[in-house]
Amino acid sequence: NNDDVQQCDRRGTVRTSSALPLLPCLTPRRRVSGIFFVFRSMFVHRLCAFSLGPRSPLSTIVRTTPSLSPSGQRISTAANMDQPPSLRYACRLELMRDSPALQARFVQCEYDAGTALFFDRYCRQPPLLRNLASPFLGMAMSRTDANALLGLAQMHVLTTEQARTLLEHGADPGARSAPGPRRLLDVGAGDGTVTRQLAPLADEVVTTEVSAGMVRRLRRGGHRCAATGDLTPAALGAALGEDTPAEPFDLVACCNILDRCSRPRSLLREMRRLLRPGGRLLLAVVLPFKPFVERGTQKVPPEEVLPMEGGRCGDGASFEGAVQAMAERVLGPAGFAVEAWTRLPYLSAGDLSEPYYVLDDAIFVLSRTEGDSGGEGTGTSEEGAG
Repeated sequence: NNDDVQQCDRRGTVRTSSALPLLPCLTPRRRVSGIFFVFRSMFVHRLCAFSLGPRSPLSTIVRTTPSLSPSGQRISTAANMDQPPSLRYACRLELMRDSPALQARFVQCEYDAGTALFFDRYCRQPPLLRNLASPFLGMAMSRTDANALLGLAQMHVLTTEQARTLLEHGADPGARSAPGPRRLLDVGAGDGTVTRQLAPLADEVVTTEVSAGMVRRLRRGGHRCAATGDLTPAALGAALGEDTPAEPFDLVACCNILDRCSRPRSLLREMRRLLRPGGRLLLAVVLPFKPFVERGTQKVPPEEVLPMEGGRCGDGASFEGAVQAMAERVLGPAGFAVEAWTRLPYLSAGDLSEPYYVLDDAIFVLSRTEGDSGGEGTGTSEEGAG
């Protein structure tokens, strides 16, 4: 998924909940070429495994391949990977002077041990053979399904401690010593990398996914997964094999799905209805905003367009301006109040070109405002934005 996004000059990847099954559209000539490609990749992999051992001079060349820092400068992987990378956590809150309530709810986070562990595990030396096979599989299936099959492009949004800090900051002072959420729903959970960070916060964890490959990975990882994109209680209960509608959740997490689903207004509405009274939504969204949807091997605009004028990547928006647009023009009218928010780097394991990719994530802790349903006022007649 590493070539999916060119977001304001910062390359990166995004989990999606809109992958489709394999498309049987390869011609015989492409099938033969693909078989040759795979066998050639296996040969190259064996050759590199022999020649790029830890003591091989060539291994030093690979480990010092330049990569892009978040500021766009070339950096040496060998010289910098053992140090905290130059990732963006701070915000220019002075750009949000006309929204003092939003300014006051900002929580400053830092590079921590959990993030360092992700770098150490996934961003040092990408698997050669699987990365060589990825472009071939991308001709026949969505990037999400290809990543699921090959075990590539693991994502990192936030650590357990960062999530706990945000939730405690957003809680009422009297509720901070209360027990944590009992039931957690992770919407569009991907391969479960992010779910594993959130799981210690709850007694019961449920995930959803529409990519068949990701569903298999989630279940192999021990996560209870509903293979559906329909979040109505009845549909969710049925997908979980239950005879009754799904019960409400104390915490719903939706990490980097809002800009990759076809109906984001409906998604916000459904997640709001799944929250129990006092429950909260943990929402991560890449900003500035640039939505698209995976349809097999194609990328298409969403059916529902969020009113993010002035907060989109194409508008030249700042991160802070996009946060304000999201909070005031989308989340508020959808029936949510911002309790806390922060800025975190959204990381993806790299490929043969780059050791990792990064985008800017806004993480919101949201509670329900008064009213029966939200989201009706978030629509716009604008077509094909993004």
